[in-house]
Amino acid sequence: MTIPFMDVLSSAVAYSSSPLPTPNENDPRLIILLTWMDAQGSHIEKYITQHRVLYPSSAILAFRSNLKMYMQPSLRRRLFSPAVPILQDLAKTSGNEPSFLLHVFSNGGVSSAVTLWDLWEEALDGKDVPRHVVVMDSCPGVFHWKTNHHVLSLGLPFWASPLVWAFLAAAWACYIPWGRVEPQEANALALNTAGRIAREVRRVYLYGDGDKSVMWQDVEKHGKQAEKMGASIKMEMFPGGTHVTHARVDGERYWRVVKETWEG
Repeated sequence: MTIPFMDVLSSAVAYSSSPLPTPNENDPRLIILLTWMDAQGSHIEKYITQHRVLYPSSAILAFRSNLKMYMQPSLRRRLFSPAVPILQDLAKTSGNEPSFLLHVFSNGGVSSAVTLWDLWEEALDGKDVPRHVVVMDSCPGVFHWKTNHHVLSLGLPFWASPLVWAFLAAAWACYIPWGRVEPQEANALALNTAGRIAREVRRVYLYGDGDKSVMWQDVEKHGKQAEKMGASIKMEMFPGGTHVTHARVDGERYWRVVKETWEG
């Protein structure tokens, strides 16, 4: 993954160490961006730039996602593994205060979050993942025929629509009739386990009721479930907001919420 001023760790991971010789104790020691599927480098760079404005001394890890990685957890593990030493180093000197900010975008980012947590836990060999703050943008969503068709049809010609429906039907048949949990729901549930929530200090959901890719009702349901599990939750609805556009449409509010969530 190539992003200006960042070191490439793999085709899916880029890293920038702190640009300042003396870190600001109020900044996250590390910011982790888990981007949406097929996010363009120029779009990712805009979020990185704004994080640099807010937190000039933070190191930044950025992870990309695509459909192939989403469908193959083993591929995610292989591509994300080069970031593990950075995560191990962070854990060595972390205390009770939050040490990193996790910024998750869409279901692609949610799947990345699940894999990254698993890799990190394995590397720590029984020790806790450091305490942290979570920002969830336009996620998570679960399977719905209409929303999934919309996502998979993006960029395809109109005549491909029946093929998308056929693919969804085949995928549905692999899970639902057999009582298996489909991947989107499994990933969403994984973020609300007691172990993960115990390491969170705060979590905010940034979402819109105009989103055609992730239903706002699913986001709110997930937030309520997390709250019941003991998470400190804040819901930020952007009226009319569409998928992963909130920072562009109302950047002032978006980044204010991010800052407030980190600061508590």
